[in-house]
Amino acid sequence: MNSTKECLSLGGFNLTKWNSNSDEFLKNVANECLLKPDLPSPQPQKVLGLPWNASRDEYIIDKRLFKRFPNDQFTTQRKLLKFVASIFDPLGVIAPLTIRVRKILQAIWNKGPQWDAPLDVQQFPDFLQFKNELPTYQNISIPRALFRRNSKIQSTALHTFTDASEYALSAVSYLRTEYVDKLNDVVFMMGKARVAPIKRMTIPNLELQAAVYGAQLAQFFKEQQDLEIGNYFFWSVSTTVLHWLRTPEMRHRIFVANRLAKILDVSSSLNCQDLSKHNPLVFSIQPMEAPKPSTEGCVIDITRFSNWNRLIRVTAYCFFFRDLCKKRSKHLALSHHTFAYRYLIQVSQIENFADEISALRKGKEISASSRLKYLCPYVDNNDQLRAKGRLSKAMVLETARHPIILDGLNPIVKLLIKNFHLTNTQSGVEQTRCLLMQYYWILKCRAVVRQTVRQCIPCRRMIQEIQQPQMSDLPCKRLPSEHHFVFATTGLDFIGPFPVSQCGRHATRYVLLFTCLMVRAVHSEIAENLSTDSTMICIRRFISRRGKPKNFPPTTGNLLSALVRN
Repeated sequence: MNSTKECLSLGGFNLTKWNSNSDEFLKNVANECLLKPDLPSPQPQKVLGLPWNASRDEYIIDKRLFKRFPNDQFTTQRKLLKFVASIFDPLGVIAPLTIRVRKILQAIWNKGPQWDAPLDVQQFPDFLQFKNELPTYQNISIPRALFRRNSKIQSTALHTFTDASEYALSAVSYLRTEYVDKLNDVVFMMGKARVAPIKRMTIPNLELQAAVYGAQLAQFFKEQQDLEIGNYFFWSVSTTVLHWLRTPEMRHRIFVANRLAKILDVSSSLNCQDLSKHNPLVFSIQPMEAPKPSTEGCVIDITRFSNWNRLIRVTAYCFFFRDLCKKRSKHLALSHHTFAYRYLIQVSQIENFADEISALRKGKEISASSRLKYLCPYVDNNDQLRAKGRLSKAMVLETARHPIILDGLNPIVKLLIKNFHLTNTQSGVEQTRCLLMQYYWILKCRAVVRQTVRQCIPCRRMIQEIQQPQMSDLPCKRLPSEHHFVFATTGLDFIGPFPVSQCGRHATRYVLLFTCLMVRAVHSEIAENLSTDSTMICIRRFISRRGKPKNFPPTTGNLLSALVRN
């Protein structure tokens, strides 16, 4: 305090109105510098937008926060917005209350903005309900201090809860402190609430967006606070979001993939814990042990399968049978398919890169003669071999930043490549290879993909060359004779119309083509229209220039009659 006062006094600033929850601190402050020294007990003062009781060190929610709420009969949209804007709540303590007013504002806006028109409260029952409940929001106290005990701290953990409905999205964080004397404290840290967008969204998408808010909230505490938080826990009641997060290697829609990338980026930088491993009853998801393949290979005969999905399904049923025998699960779940996928990937890697995986697990460098020496491989948390690459800071999925390393000659990998080829409408070599590189780094990928495309029966049918029928002999009229000349046998055809400009006026003209059937010579004449007279004029000009042909092709209609007459 003294150093702060001395520093500011050099600039002519005198700090006064000191207040604190420590009596020892207040004793060292002059009486004239205290906040309202004439009062026997200090009244609550505003701290971070909320009244603060210094004697009890608590935030208080009282009627002063809602003094600007419009209670008159002429409530307008402008007054409601003024009330929301007047509340300064950076911690989100009263977010459950203000979000209701924001929802009312959104409903009013949907009916058309009328800033100064009186609000028909009968059309908005939520407004009346909130107005009647305001008197009950009195004398609510929230502790300000994060650590309220003098005991030594054993561990800390940040628990972030997320939830969403069709009306709003929310995220809130609590700090749980465990002391050496086996006592625990849970303190509110911060909360955020957002109104659901006007454009309708599905509940899983809203839950996923709420999970993004929760991840950003936890990242904010890590970057802005000096607390040493041991673990970070994320809680969500949406099983769909949990399954999305457990299968990031699957292909998702752009909306889902972008938000999964944000959540996984935050969780990779934090020491996050999976919710289902600690309280599986909340989500009805039983924790299962991840499979650990042996060095002898897969227990399933891969050569009996020609379809990747069937192989995944059979392997998933094997894990389901194991959990059914151990009474861990009663139904086949998505987690069984996820473990089946990871198990098959690990089996294929152990069959081809056993020495490299063993060296990396022991913290040693791989052999200089290894095929993976230029990929900088490492083993992730799922015991999968991945390539580091140079995209660690890119805003993409983990599978694109660090793809899984596979050998293209492995039978499991061949089934995987075949599945990518078939599920993408029998794509070509380069397109299939491009899709694979978003998730995997496959050795000899191009050669294996080319072999897969060649062995694909539908692709072979589509790229098969069509056999042309044998052409018949040419007629005598198209063959040269002893006394033949150019245009001896002539064919006629019209092309057009063509827009032209004649004396400043727009018109259309046609072109009559004369083709020699023996030497393919071409002569053209301009015709005003498609009438018989115009055609005969063109023929006369042609005969005057090229001579009279011996044979004209068969014609019909008025042109045949005109040719016979002439």
